[in-house]
Amino acid sequence: MPDPRKRIVIDGVDFSQVVRFPRILRAVPAALQPPRMLIAFFLVLLLLAVGRTWDGATEARAHPAGITYGTLTVNERSAAQPQLRTAVRRYVATEDQPEGEPSDWALLDAGEVLRMVQQGYRQQRDTDLGDIQLDRADQRFRATVAAIDEVRPRGSFEAVTRHVGGQTVRIVRGVLFLQPVEIFEGFKQTFVDLPRALWHHHLLFTLFYGTFALLVLAVGGGALCRMAACEISGRQKLRVIEAWQFSLVHWPRLVLAIMLPLVLAAVLAALIVLPGVIMNVPGLNILGAVLYGLFLLIGLLIAFLLLVYALGFGLLLPAVACENCDAADAQQRAYAYVLQRPLHLVGYGIMAVIGLALGYLVVSLFAVTMLNITGGLFGTLTGSAAMSAAVEFDMFDLAPVVAGDIYPNWHTATAAWFIGFWQSIVVALIAAYVVSYFFSAATHVYLLMRQACDGQDPEEIWYPGLVPGTLAPMPPTRVETAATTSERDQPDQPEKDDRQ
Repeated sequence: MPDPRKRIVIDGVDFSQVVRFPRILRAVPAALQPPRMLIAFFLVLLLLAVGRTWDGATEARAHPAGITYGTLTVNERSAAQPQLRTAVRRYVATEDQPEGEPSDWALLDAGEVLRMVQQGYRQQRDTDLGDIQLDRADQRFRATVAAIDEVRPRGSFEAVTRHVGGQTVRIVRGVLFLQPVEIFEGFKQTFVDLPRALWHHHLLFTLFYGTFALLVLAVGGGALCRMAACEISGRQKLRVIEAWQFSLVHWPRLVLAIMLPLVLAAVLAALIVLPGVIMNVPGLNILGAVLYGLFLLIGLLIAFLLLVYALGFGLLLPAVACENCDAADAQQRAYAYVLQRPLHLVGYGIMAVIGLALGYLVVSLFAVTMLNITGGLFGTLTGSAAMSAAVEFDMFDLAPVVAGDIYPNWHTATAAWFIGFWQSIVVALIAAYVVSYFFSAATHVYLLMRQACDGQDPEEIWYPGLVPGTLAPMPPTRVETAATTSERDQPDQPEKDDRQ
């Protein structure tokens, strides 16, 4: 037995090995690397393009107060009609107004009225208004536009982006100002209330755009996760083309890793929905009620799949990127890590949220300062109306509302459009940083969870030449084996005498 009185002298402690969770904060500067930002920026542009196309091709239905409020009711639309009719009578030419008395007009659409009012005021401003009344008329027009915008229904994509952006800022503010209730509400609004509202009021958009977004994030996120994994392992820093090559070659695994739990949940849901039809048949409804307990068990399985999927979502793509495993293995790893070490996952998640807040603070501070300084200096020596597009930005409000566009001619309007375009690029880069950071931090969390559950070093990841899903070397091919055997079985040849 060892002597209990024996003293043990410790020369030092490697705190980087003992305390691992601060490693997640390395994702903050890593997410700003130009190759990762380039990939994330491309993903953001792709999502924006498809989302705005959807809004342009479909009817705006989301409530102006927020997507979680559902859609505008008939009573709410009726309450806004007097205001809309007044705007139409004031700014729209008589021949373009609906026929009959205003009280007889059908329900006006706020979005269409807004476009008509803007077009009509441009014509009035060019012809009917004098210089003395111009400022007063502009102010009244801006107030009218702002009032119409308050009751204008939003497109599904516009409402989602506003909601997600607002809740992200809410979480960041909660971290920076130590308000845990705000952090909780931000996550609840994003991951509970938003999916519920989308499912109930925007089902078609949810199915189409949700599937598209998952496909884009799976492929692009796989590239970002692979870049992060290679850097964490200390082997190399992948170039953009190398990361895309990995992601495009293994895209079926990446997509299925995200989609498989949802597909399984949908299949189980069908097992509950379809038998429910028998409740409409007299007599068979008793059988359905007797079997309801079985359906409750299926519902429990669906709840298990979805809840663990929500907790382990960030581990799925890193599992493929780090192990090159298939979708089933990635799901098994993510679910196992969540169930084995839930407190570790919570702790790592808290550190990741802190990193998000710190990174967002730095990035938005630089971006907002740049936007406001540039706008202020560029407009110092000019009175061009186009500079009204250079609005004042705030760190926690990156989408300031412009009350109304008033431009005297086409070239001023075009100049204002380009100013707004370049400002929107800067805001999109901030969104790209958030995307880049998410996948970088998720890779750190996955490797730390793997170390906590399996005892595997975070620097050990899959590389070409290893068996997918393992770190074992690839077995030699038959040709290589035959060549090696032939060389081994060949008798030794005597060396030739150089003197011959």
